[in-house]
Amino acid sequence: MRSFRFRLESVLTLRVRDEDLAKRAYADSVVYRNRCQDLLDQSIVELQKLQEELFLKRGSPSSRDEQLTYIHGIKQQRDFCLTVSQRLARSEQLVKVRMDEWLACRRKTQMLDKIKLKQSMVYCDALRRYEERAIDDFVASSHGRVSTLFQE
Repeated sequence: MRSFRFRLESVLTLRVRDEDLAKRAYADSVVYRNRCQDLLDQSIVELQKLQEELFLKRGSPSSRDEQLTYIHGIKQQRDFCLTVSQRLARSEQLVKVRMDEWLACRRKTQMLDKIKLKQSMVYCDALRRYEERAIDDFVASSHGRVSTLFQE
């Protein structure tokens, strides 16, 4: 009997490759989102430091230019925080999209894996039946030869 051959093996190979690419893209998007989150956390801490320093400068004698410098720095840091938070929101959307793509590829791959498993089970059953028939034929033919030897 011929060996098992899955006719859709090339399609399965392509789908596995696509799934790996989608999984890698998802992982990259998660890494990017985490970097954005870390950057936002750092920029918020920096903004709080600037606000505290401005508060201290206002409590002590300082020049108007010094306070304006801190106010300008706070404004820039707020703008940066806003930019980073928008980037974080987009990265979270990207993570969701990439996860959906990965899960869709995974479902397609699993579908072909199930088909391959079913076909291999059918093949194994047919192979087992073939071997049983071969053994039965061998036993029957050897039993016939043995009985003719005893009759002579």
